[in-house]
Amino acid sequence: MNLFSLSFQYFRARPLHAVLSMLLLTLGLSLMVSLLSVNEQLKGRLSANAEGVNLVVGAKGSPLQLILCNVFQVDFPTGNIDLEEARPIAEHRLVKNAIPLALGDSYRGYRLVGTNYAYPALYEAELAHGNWFEQVLEVVVGARAAEQLGVALGDALVSDHGFATGIDAHEAHAYRVVGILEPTYTVLDEVILTGIESFWVAHDQVSLPHDAPVTTEGLPAADSLQITSLLLQYRSPMAAVQLPRAINTGTNLQAASPAFETARLFELLGVGIEVLQAFAVLVLVVAALSIFLSLFNALKERQYDLAVMRAMGARRRDVFALVLMESAWITLLGGVAGLALGHGLVGMIANNNEAAARIGLSGTYWLGGLELGLLGLGVLLGVVASLFPAWRAYRQNISDTLTKGGV
Repeated sequence: MNLFSLSFQYFRARPLHAVLSMLLLTLGLSLMVSLLSVNEQLKGRLSANAEGVNLVVGAKGSPLQLILCNVFQVDFPTGNIDLEEARPIAEHRLVKNAIPLALGDSYRGYRLVGTNYAYPALYEAELAHGNWFEQVLEVVVGARAAEQLGVALGDALVSDHGFATGIDAHEAHAYRVVGILEPTYTVLDEVILTGIESFWVAHDQVSLPHDAPVTTEGLPAADSLQITSLLLQYRSPMAAVQLPRAINTGTNLQAASPAFETARLFELLGVGIEVLQAFAVLVLVVAALSIFLSLFNALKERQYDLAVMRAMGARRRDVFALVLMESAWITLLGGVAGLALGHGLVGMIANNNEAAARIGLSGTYWLGGLELGLLGLGVLLGVVASLFPAWRAYRQNISDTLTKGGV
């Protein structure tokens, strides 16, 4: 007797009940997989973008906004800071490296970042084409930005003031594309890099010839002008204790830790994710209940068939295993469909949502053992739900059943 084949035939014999149970299991697992995938990818992307940045120094305001804007490029600046205030911090004995940023302009929705070579070096960026910016109004474009904008070396870009398209364009000071980056799979892919002096020229704060060199390391020399922030790297662990407090209490500037603010952000987001995960667990429990009812009702209809099997030599454990296998078919197929649907949902979000695409969401992201664990959880729920019907089949009195069936 081939129990494997027979259990599949039983599974096919009640397609409506089986599909309903599979559908519930598929929905529960797909929701769980998509939530976990988005959560893990977002955490990974944020960690990659914040890696190497110990502290962000900028204007007073929300520390979370300071981090979101200057590390993740997804919010507005809290304001600008004077170079004469920033310089003592950059030259502090506990600071290993200070990377200046100037923000506030964009090109067709992609942000311009005024900085020096230390910023792309932070993400180990390399050029795919062209050269690094060396003169005023030269730009290097991130890989995804270049692809989406369709720009090439030598193109002229007219930036907009702010982050919306067509608002107060700086038409008198067009940028020239001199380089395009290799993909880094970080925030660098989404920005356009230039020298800080280019920002001052574009805003008519200084008058420089277009072949004037920009500052490629350290801070620019002009203390009378402003930047948006400093990204700091500590020289020693002692800096984490002393610097933030000294800056926040002893200056007009604000210091915020990317690690702390990112953890706080995920704590805020975690509430909504946990609610959705609880809903997914509820759907899985309902799926298990549906499997239980389906098998229990099927057992009533198949009592005579099972009794005949027993009379023909099938053992009690064969009948018990038959019911478990039927449940396994439902949960295994439903579980695989759930994993596939979960990846499909994430891929659909990534393909139809610009913000999701920019943070690098992908439907092909594999959670590894976690997904196999979820598939195993689905199968386990089905097995548990089928234990009572299987035990009823195991304890069946074949004499009474055959007698009643023959009436």
